[in-house]
Amino acid sequence: MLEKRNYILLITSFLIVLTGFFLMAESGNHSQHHWEEKIMSFRTMILAPITVLAGYGMVFFSILHLKKQ
Repeated sequence: MLEKRNYILLITSFLIVLTGFFLMAESGNHSQHHWEEKIMSFRTMILAPITVLAGYGMVFFSILHLKKQ
């Protein structure tokens, strides 16, 4: 059975995943004929996927973590 701490970890990890997706979202002109250099930035190519994967790892941990007796 999940405890209160597990639910807090689960909600926190979902917020981390959402933060990663917001980091991944590029802003700017969405024209087909215009190339945005922001698409290939450190934030969208490296930081955001690591943040999303860390959030999913925390989801996995928060579901499987049990209190020691």
